[in-house]
Amino acid sequence: MPTSLSIAVLPFANLSEAEEQAYLANGFADDLTTELARVPGLFVVSRNAARAYRNSGLPPAKIAKELGVRYLLEGSVRRLGDEVRINAHLVDASTVGQIWAERFEGPFSDVFKLQDQVTGQIVAALQLKLVPGKANLAVSGDTNDPEAYQAFRRAIEARRTDTPSGTVDASRYLRQALALDADFGAAAAELAWLHWDADDARRQALGLGWTEIDDELYGNLAIAAGNPSPGYYQLISELLVREHRSDEAVAALQKAIALDPSDSWTYEGLSQALIFNGRPAEGRTFLEAALRVDPGWTEWRHYQAGLAAFGQGRYEEAVAQLEQVDVRSPNPWTKFYGLHVLVAALAHLDRLPEAASALEQLRSVLSERQEGQPNLLIAQQFFVYKRQEDIVRLLDGLRKAGVSELPAGMEPESAERMNGVDIGNLMIGHGLTGRQVLPDVLAYHSVIAADGSVTRTVGEEVVTGRMWVQGDSLCSAYPRKLTGCGAVFRNLSVTPGAPNEYILLSRFKRYEFSVTK
Repeated sequence: MPTSLSIAVLPFANLSEAEEQAYLANGFADDLTTELARVPGLFVVSRNAARAYRNSGLPPAKIAKELGVRYLLEGSVRRLGDEVRINAHLVDASTVGQIWAERFEGPFSDVFKLQDQVTGQIVAALQLKLVPGKANLAVSGDTNDPEAYQAFRRAIEARRTDTPSGTVDASRYLRQALALDADFGAAAAELAWLHWDADDARRQALGLGWTEIDDELYGNLAIAAGNPSPGYYQLISELLVREHRSDEAVAALQKAIALDPSDSWTYEGLSQALIFNGRPAEGRTFLEAALRVDPGWTEWRHYQAGLAAFGQGRYEEAVAQLEQVDVRSPNPWTKFYGLHVLVAALAHLDRLPEAASALEQLRSVLSERQEGQPNLLIAQQFFVYKRQEDIVRLLDGLRKAGVSELPAGMEPESAERMNGVDIGNLMIGHGLTGRQVLPDVLAYHSVIAADGSVTRTVGEEVVTGRMWVQGDSLCSAYPRKLTGCGAVFRNLSVTPGAPNEYILLSRFKRYEFSVTK
């Protein structure tokens, strides 16, 4: 049994007459977890891990042992009209003795005061120095409006249903929260997450097009930036990684940990950002931290462990982890990422028949996602490594397993592919003029500085970002877009007087251009 100061806040029982008031009990336990996690010297298990023990009926000593903590906080919340009653008791699982119990009552408008009283008394019982929770309002994305808080907790409960209708309900509650408190950063971040997570069914339920989904995502993210919560830093890091800015993603996630050290998702996100940043050993360390606050292996964690091992050239270990990912899982992303790395790792081990079998599974996953056949441009788009040697390790393994360089049927006729050195000499520090010919015909112009910063115009759209050479491909990253890579060709059938000396081919688009000095 751990002797250190460690605690799990178990789900609070809802004793209100209305079942729908469960959001208040759940929210109270969640918020207590976050507040206690900010206390120096106190280790707090994540809310997700503790939630698994709702109504488990297990003895406290067994729960504590499985979660790796000494203390358990249990309780209940009852709301009758505007009055709230909170019962809480603290158990030392090493003695199975109750060391503190108290009842708190007051109007719902004093809900934050009640939370602080509970937190303060727990800290006093454990004889720790309290870092005042609500003093962090300016930096934690929180609110001191009880009605806004109530709408936010209702939204979280609706999101947990993981349904299109729950998404619609959550959107409505989050907008109510922001109407009551325009500076409620956690609500804005959650609304941004809601749109980031939207699949086609959720998008249709919300009645939005994909462009509107993006507008909502980035608009709410901008609001959340004014009063950043852990959720804000988590989402901004996802976007930064995909824009090939993993240094900034790592810094953002470190801020999230400072605000809530009990959130396992932050540690998982930091693990991935560090691996893509070229620091796989550190990435594995933060995966272990996620396992500490939220014990238990998931398929995504097996993928991350495999990715970390692959990044260190430990292919046998990578395969052992990645083979734990169930290709029949309904979660498409774990299969998508995991199978790419598994194919490459098996190929590096010269286990080519197994690599071929894994590649067939990858083909099936891509077909389900309507992504076409496996090719190296897909891998370069999603595996956003900072270091050249890391992406080369992946591409070499995929190539050895027989993965195509380019999307099927896209390679241009009468053209010669250029290597990375020639691409860099041709394009970096120059201007490009021509046209996009697929999927639509539009005027195209880019100005690429010597440091790779670029301003690109396609039709009427003007964006600024960065370009770089990766292996024998040209890659680019722009705000609000995924990283993309493409092949550059010399056009062997140039039209006299036309700016089509070269061809740039990405996964879905084709450009013809000439270089302007």
